[in-house]
Amino acid sequence: MHKTLRTIGSAAALLCLSATIVAAQNNSDNISTGIGSSVNSGAFTPGGGTGASAPVTPGTIASEAKVLANGSAAQQQVGAVLAGGSTVALGNALTAGGAPAAQVAALMGALANLSSNASPGALLSAIQAYNALIAAAPASMIGNPPAQIGAIKGALMQIRSGR
Repeated sequence: MHKTLRTIGSAAALLCLSATIVAAQNNSDNISTGIGSSVNSGAFTPGGGTGASAPVTPGTIASEAKVLANGSAAQQQVGAVLAGGSTVALGNALTAGGAPAAQVAALMGALANLSSNASPGALLSAIQAYNALIAAAPASMIGNPPAQIGAIKGALMQIRSGR
C-alpha cells in the first residue's frame, strides 16, 4: 500500500510544474513567494495542486482584465495588456523600476500571448516569465519593487485560481 502511494505521489510530482521566485542576493521578503502551477487535465488548480480545477478561458482573462481596469494605475496597466492592449506602458514602468530589459520583454510577450491565447500553456508561460524576471532582478528592485510587479503577480494568481 505504501509503495503504491509513493508511486502515485511520484507520478503526481512529475505532473506538478512549479516555478519559484528566487529572492535576490539580499534575501528580501518583499516578494517572498513564487507562483506555482499544477497542470491537471488541462486546467490549473489553486494551491499548486490542491482544490478545484480552474480552467483558463478567454472569459477568465476578460473578467480579470475588467477587475483590473477599476484598480490602481499599476493594475490598470496590467489589465490593459490582458485586454489585448499595448505592452509599452507596462514594460516601460517595469524597466524604469529596475527590472532587466530582456526579462521584461519576455514577460510582455507572455502576457500578450495569454491575452490572445487563453490556455493553460499560455498561463504557465506567463508565470514562468514572471518568475524569471524576479529571479534576474537586482536586489535594489526586489527591495523596492514597482507596483506593477504586485499587480502582475496578483493577476496571474487570480487567473490561475479561476476567479
